[in-house]
Amino acid sequence: NNNNNNNNNNTAAAKRVRRPPVHVLSRAEPGLVLLVAYKRIVHLPESIASAPGTTPLYLCDAFAQDGTCGRGATCADVHADVAQAKRLFPHRRHDTTNVNNAKTAMAPSVPRLLPAALGMLKVAVANEAAATRRVAAGDCLATRALE
Repeated sequence: NNNNNNNNNNTAAAKRVRRPPVHVLSRAEPGLVLLVAYKRIVHLPESIASAPGTTPLYLCDAFAQDGTCGRGATCADVHADVAQAKRLFPHRRHDTTNVNNAKTAMAPSVPRLLPAALGMLKVAVANEAAATRRVAAGDCLATRALE
């Protein structure tokens, strides 16, 4: 009897697949990336279904403002409840020609790069489940997520 309960629990857990959050850009706040839980998304444009990761996704300004959009299912933007979305402001890589000539006092603002000796890394584009691109490690910023 306990074995049957364990098998049922394992089957139910296997059926509940947690979808990754979706990265959505905001036209109202350039530079902001919203990390939206999949269950909070009301509408995704067809472009993500036909070619995921190829074009950036934007939050629909009309839907964000009052929860409705006149374009409905034909809207090219994401309709989502973003009240609980994580707000990210990704760092950008600085011009290394200026960084190399910077004074020592400016050193803390110099981005840390991964060692080039790591070779090529497989990375996933935002909103893609699998790593499909190869990037030189020396071109990647080191973050605390890797420590």
